[in-house]
Amino acid sequence: MAGPREWLRSLLANSNGDIVFDLTPDSAGLNLQVEEAEFAELRAGRGSELALMQLAFLDQLEQEDLAEGIFCGFLVPSQSAVRLERDLADILKFPPPFTGEFSASVTGNTRQTAFKVKLTPSLASGERIEHYSLKGPILSFSTTERFLLNPGQLAALSAVASHSVESSELSVEETNLRLVHTLQVAREAGFEADLSHFDDLTIHVPPKIGLTVDEQDDGSLVLSPNLNCGVAPEKVARGMGQALTGGKSGSVRVDNEIILLDEAAISSVKHVIERSHVPAGLAKDFLESPTMYLDSALIDLDDGFSKRVKGAGVYTFCDFGSDDQKSMDWFGPVDTQNVEEALVEVLKSPEDKKRLRQAIERAQEQGAGEVVYEGVTLPLTDDFDVGEFVKNYEIREHPHEVEGQSEFPEGLPTPDVVEAPVVGPSKAVVVLNELEGEGSIDLPGSTSFQINLENLARSPFPHQEEGVKWIYSLRESSGVTGGLLADDMGLGKTYMTLVALQQWMLNQSDDEERKPSLIVAPLALLENWEEEVALTFKTSPFKDIVVLQAGRDLPRYRVAGAGKETKQNVDDDTVLAKEEIRYSLKIGDNYKKDRLDQPARLVITTYQTLASYQFSLCRVDWNFVVFDEAQNLKNLNTLQTRAAKGLKADFKLLATGTPVENSLSDFWCLMDTAQPGLLGEWKDFNQQYIRPIAIAEETELSVVRAEIGRTLRETVGSLMLRRLKEETLKGLPKKTVYSGRDNQEFERIHFDPKLATMLSGRQLGVYDSAVDFVRENLDQGPAVILQGLAELRAVSIHPDARNTSAPDPAKWGDSSVKIGVVECLVSEVRGRDEKVIIFLINKLVQVRLKLWLESTFGISVDIVNGETKATAKDKRVNTRKRIVDSFQSAPGFGVLIMSPIAAGVGLTITGANNVIHLERHWNPAKEAQATDRVYRIGATKDVNVYLPIVHHPEFDSFEVTLDRLLNRKTDLKDAVVTTEDVNAADIVAGFQPA
Repeated sequence: MAGPREWLRSLLANSNGDIVFDLTPDSAGLNLQVEEAEFAELRAGRGSELALMQLAFLDQLEQEDLAEGIFCGFLVPSQSAVRLERDLADILKFPPPFTGEFSASVTGNTRQTAFKVKLTPSLASGERIEHYSLKGPILSFSTTERFLLNPGQLAALSAVASHSVESSELSVEETNLRLVHTLQVAREAGFEADLSHFDDLTIHVPPKIGLTVDEQDDGSLVLSPNLNCGVAPEKVARGMGQALTGGKSGSVRVDNEIILLDEAAISSVKHVIERSHVPAGLAKDFLESPTMYLDSALIDLDDGFSKRVKGAGVYTFCDFGSDDQKSMDWFGPVDTQNVEEALVEVLKSPEDKKRLRQAIERAQEQGAGEVVYEGVTLPLTDDFDVGEFVKNYEIREHPHEVEGQSEFPEGLPTPDVVEAPVVGPSKAVVVLNELEGEGSIDLPGSTSFQINLENLARSPFPHQEEGVKWIYSLRESSGVTGGLLADDMGLGKTYMTLVALQQWMLNQSDDEERKPSLIVAPLALLENWEEEVALTFKTSPFKDIVVLQAGRDLPRYRVAGAGKETKQNVDDDTVLAKEEIRYSLKIGDNYKKDRLDQPARLVITTYQTLASYQFSLCRVDWNFVVFDEAQNLKNLNTLQTRAAKGLKADFKLLATGTPVENSLSDFWCLMDTAQPGLLGEWKDFNQQYIRPIAIAEETELSVVRAEIGRTLRETVGSLMLRRLKEETLKGLPKKTVYSGRDNQEFERIHFDPKLATMLSGRQLGVYDSAVDFVRENLDQGPAVILQGLAELRAVSIHPDARNTSAPDPAKWGDSSVKIGVVECLVSEVRGRDEKVIIFLINKLVQVRLKLWLESTFGISVDIVNGETKATAKDKRVNTRKRIVDSFQSAPGFGVLIMSPIAAGVGLTITGANNVIHLERHWNPAKEAQATDRVYRIGATKDVNVYLPIVHHPEFDSFEVTLDRLLNRKTDLKDAVVTTEDVNAADIVAGFQPA
């Protein structure tokens, strides 16, 4: 009786005339397809035995995510194809494996841009093949001589091919070294080649960053990163400074060995160094539970850590500063005689002085003997007061500024208002009377302008009609290049944008070229924009819609074999010649009907794709470019912001409900993208708007911030439209905020006694222990204080909030007075047959709360947090949107647990009208974003927002203090001001238990 292999060989030998899947390689992998009618036959179970077997195996590969379905067939990606068992590869009719060898010829050295590696294959007979092609995992010598590569061969050939054509974000030497490392690793994976050129060069790429702990004589601990590469830690440390200050990635050279660190490794190393000193009093706790101090997602602690006992040495505190920091020499302290000369290079503004003083304070808190700041190593010794030295240096160098006194003793400087571009008299002038509280706009130049409603599937609300006219009028105005649509969340910014875009297209004459338009949005919102087009119009005004994303239309418009364009320019001072730029997308007349930039087309893409294909997208002459959730452009140093500024567009509209998320620098970056030059250069903006806030006394800070914000708002004028829901929407349901603190500061917040509970029993005992910890360690530095505050925050919710043991779900809520409030609120919501969302950050408590709610109320409860996928091809996978849709569509009562961070973007949950903030976010703007998931257009029921607060019987509790601080940091309607995070210093200053 024939065995399986013999049967397979017989099947393959007798299948020449059978219908089987045709194999076509491309840059992504191997395409296996049949004719449409044949595919239908196979799906019906009719066809040759071999073809049916191929279909069964391909279906299995797809289920295992090793293949994906395409039209009448499947795509097997290259990495999957080279790892298939040979029998399966034979069934799929893959080419035979390549059994020859490769020789390598090298040009230049790894420090040179001319460095190149050429690989030449040789057959088993010894014949060298000078001309060959690589397409996916297939090596071809001719149309009939094709071979399937193994993983090592594919890695080597692909790396060499990419290196020869693709620029990199890395330095020249690092790019070259990574190629050499890939070749060395590939040899271990089956790549037969002579690589003797690199035998004297050993390159390491740490798979994970570990930890080394040095115990000092005084019992304290010094933590250092372990690169797990076999090189002595002392040697690694000497070169680490250069690696950490070279950018997002770097390298450490030790003799003939080189350690390459990618962005993730650099982050892990910095994470350890920033927490490198553990005081003696906390050493035992750290050794027992290092994850309380270190993020296990960044540091590998699975195998423990190496511990060494050594004498006390000088501990150096390194301040990493900003991303563009200069190189630092960790082990070369500056002689005190030369400190002033070194400081001349790094102290160039009052902000520099402030940062250095903060670095010194942090170093002293952590018990460091030295501090490194911007490459200068300063001793912190009893006989040399570096703080006093810096202060004197500042006075000597800046005679107009005395410690504690502003350069502007008479009050705030009067800013030179930068006028908005002049709008011609025949053009529309938009005046936003927000400062007077009217929230209306006047359009004297467009009195005859009416929105065409014929093609709209839903009519605009009055405020939306005003918004459309505002967008249209700015687009029409001479000299205006963009605007900031900063309406409150839930007012319909997407709808207004699409209607304005259609209106502009309708008003163009037939002979005008209808340019394409571009929408840039977070990944989670791509589907929302597509759906919004279908919901807004009876017939789409666009020729078609292209979703430029890897899982959608991007492959169709990517040039064959081309990779990402990130980042071809080495630095800001390097300008590529036009002929040097490599474009990866099909742009321009050469591609005819296959070009991406078709007239009247709407292209929707992500910020990441914009950064990855910035050169191609900047070639397109766009009509509108819309940036949704435009706070993604708040950082001038990111590739996506630079790409956004470089896009060629008739009009750029930035849409965000939070124009100032963290600092006023966010706002400058957004406005400079919309209307370059409006707010001047960054250094002037910083001096005019940010510095007065930074130097203001605490008692005057709120007044200064408000005044600066109003001045800035007036400067921006009609180029920003910002309206609040409560004051804009007619007929929007009422929103009432109930708090467990009797708050006299804000009339809009209503005190509800049932939300105010007093700590008692075991919860009070655990809380008091946490208070004692904070009291006893106030002088131990910010890391220890943060640990104590985190404990207080958690215990305020539940005494076992950080206990990983599994409790009885039915009894879990009995130990917490705050969970008792939740039970009361959820019961009331159930009695009204409504839905409620509970916002909570702590993931462990999220799970505990879910199980308790399900046990208590007999319902199913879902959780949406950062681990919930935003998108998924597999419809069986619960994405955020699918969970929300299911929650909303279910009739009657329901409970959903959400992280306020995951709820910040792209979710509308008007099916719920009750919100419980069980754990408060540090930033009031983020908390408002979470609430506004339910309070927006489409809401039909009054919205109730509950802020339960636990109190302490003897002094203000953590939650009372936090609530007070959050209310102080809320935004002003008529100003541009940041809603800052509450930080540890705020809490400690306001939390003074008796």
